[in-house]
Amino acid sequence: MSEYEEFEFPMYIQDQQAVFIGRVTDEESEMEGMPAYYIHWRGGLFVGTYNEKDERFSPRYSPNIEGGAMSEQVHEFKTSTPEVELSRVGRALHNAWSLHESGMIGVKQAHVLALHRAGFSRSEIAQILNIEPSTVDSHRYDATGKADAAKTFVARVKEIEEKGDADITQREDETAPNTH
Repeated sequence: MSEYEEFEFPMYIQDQQAVFIGRVTDEESEMEGMPAYYIHWRGGLFVGTYNEKDERFSPRYSPNIEGGAMSEQVHEFKTSTPEVELSRVGRALHNAWSLHESGMIGVKQAHVLALHRAGFSRSEIAQILNIEPSTVDSHRYDATGKADAAKTFVARVKEIEEKGDADITQREDETAPNTH
């Protein structure tokens, strides 16, 4: 995965446990063009410089972001000033923030589901989130189950809206019980 680059920055820097989130695009900012990485061992998002020769990210600025999960920090970074452009990982994590804010799934489940739907593999998700692949499987299973339950719930609500006070428990594809 370290070969994958976006905006000329590596998506993941293994020895720093750093995940590329985006870059500053605000022409008025002294940080214009600088990459932003989430550094797991520091538990935060940082803006800084990337040295291609050494393959190292050097944090220079810590945006005014109060702790929280990766997706929360990405959301704060995206909605703050200066203007920023998110990477593919950053966009997926921003979507995860929205999923979690719905109150339907937990934050870790939201991270896994959003990254999976963005096309990342099991091993890439594990690396991005700094978790075991088996944990990815568990969160994905739980999130998918909740998503399926939500779809069923919405379908039933629509049925009730369409049928009014009719009994929706008797479906056309089901046979009525024998009353004899």
